[in-house]
Amino acid sequence: ELIDLTIEQNQGFDQATLELIAALRFELRNSDIAVDLGVAHARALGHSGMILPALAVIDEISPDVDRETQVALQSDLTMRAVSTMSDAAFLAFAFEDMIPDVDAQTENAAAARLLALGFPDRAAQLLDAMRERRYLRASAYIALEKPEDALQEIAGMTDPRASRLRADALIARGDLGGALAAHQGAAQEDEPDTDLAWRAGAWARLSDDSDPLLRDVSRRMLGETEPPVPDSPLAQREQLLLNSGETRALVQDLLDRFPIEQGDLAQPMN
Repeated sequence: ELIDLTIEQNQGFDQATLELIAALRFELRNSDIAVDLGVAHARALGHSGMILPALAVIDEISPDVDRETQVALQSDLTMRAVSTMSDAAFLAFAFEDMIPDVDAQTENAAAARLLALGFPDRAAQLLDAMRERRYLRASAYIALEKPEDALQEIAGMTDPRASRLRADALIARGDLGGALAAHQGAAQEDEPDTDLAWRAGAWARLSDDSDPLLRDVSRRMLGETEPPVPDSPLAQREQLLLNSGETRALVQDLLDRFPIEQGDLAQPMN
């Protein structure tokens, strides 16, 4: 509470307080409060301008800290480095010590200062590394069946690779309509993935598809292919039998093309 209040009031920490926090961390290293003390220690060091010692503390506690807290801590420290370090100190930090695991705002701020100092190559390297880590974490979360975490990782990213990952995460979450929209963002074209469009029930999108089967089914679902009703009762019965046979054949063709998988039920996207 003392650390939170001091930072909130933008006051400084004296050396005695920093030493007390370190001592308490050591004494209570096996207690339930050890992680909270580590987070507090890192924040106090960062607020005091001791960026590298603060990052070392974060590295120590990282196995026990949730990812959201870790990214927030690293983002805060990196932003302090961007805004407070001298040019020489910041360049040393950017080339040797910067951790590419921060939020988008911090990424942009670090890259902007590097560009202003005349180091576009390093700015590009950092941005690429930061993006790559987010891609990899999103892929891992999808494999772990944690689509919400995957979506959070790539939030705000609109490039094709992120869009493909977003589509995969939305499929895992059961949002086939959203996945179809994300897939089109990844493909950067108007033609949807036919398998995904079928699973999402996107009849309007498939009604002009080059595949005759998908085109026929979609138009039937949209009510565009209803035959005229004959006048005589006998002709009507013959028409019903014919339609029934055509429907059974159509359903069989669909089952052969798209075997039903668990969780594939979705509301149609007209």
